[in-house]
Amino acid sequence: GVFPPFVGRYAESISAEGVKRIVVLSPNCQVRIRGLMEKKEISFSVTSLTRTKESVSLKPSISKTDDQLTITVPEIAESDESGFFPSNCTLDLAVPQKSNIKVNSKLGIRIQDIKGNLELAGDGGPIDIRDSEGSLSLKSVESLVRVVGFTGDLAVDAVDSEAYLDGDFNSINAESTDGSIVVTLPSNIGAEVIANAVDVALDGFPLAKKISTGRWSIGDGKRKYVFAG
Repeated sequence: GVFPPFVGRYAESISAEGVKRIVVLSPNCQVRIRGLMEKKEISFSVTSLTRTKESVSLKPSISKTDDQLTITVPEIAESDESGFFPSNCTLDLAVPQKSNIKVNSKLGIRIQDIKGNLELAGDGGPIDIRDSEGSLSLKSVESLVRVVGFTGDLAVDAVDSEAYLDGDFNSINAESTDGSIVVTLPSNIGAEVIANAVDVALDGFPLAKKISTGRWSIGDGKRKYVFAG
């Protein structure tokens, strides 16, 4: 029979002392991470909605080696029998604003207000990064990617994805396969744009100079933006 929805929630806090890298492995829960300036611990909660007689345990496993903390949400197969549907599962984390973070998720990733190294891999779910800075390495498959207000270095490997990237990028290395990448930059940016076997259109940069096939210079040309297909 059909059971009424059961809301499951698990919450925990861990000291952030000595932790230099947070790894989140959450194959079938969407992940939301927010940085807080005064935060001295790593707080997280998993919320799920299931339709079963019993609650489905989504208590993450925690492991710490040297200066790395790994949070792994158990992978539960989606089925009518288990009553578990990944679209109803969310892992929320509040972390110190200065954090290095790695995330793997198939259901979506949202990052906000983080300063550090971000390494994100998404497969199918949307990826959203806002008001963060540092270095961002992003791999997406069949995803809608939005980066808003990022400052720092950007590396993107997008397959079957639409990526909209807005920020003040020190460097860009972007590769797109069967998808599209739209980059929005400050109007006073200075960069060399290199396009390897990919079409690039420059809009809103009247002073951009074409150096050669697939190469342009904008302003002082100091930064390097490389696009490949």
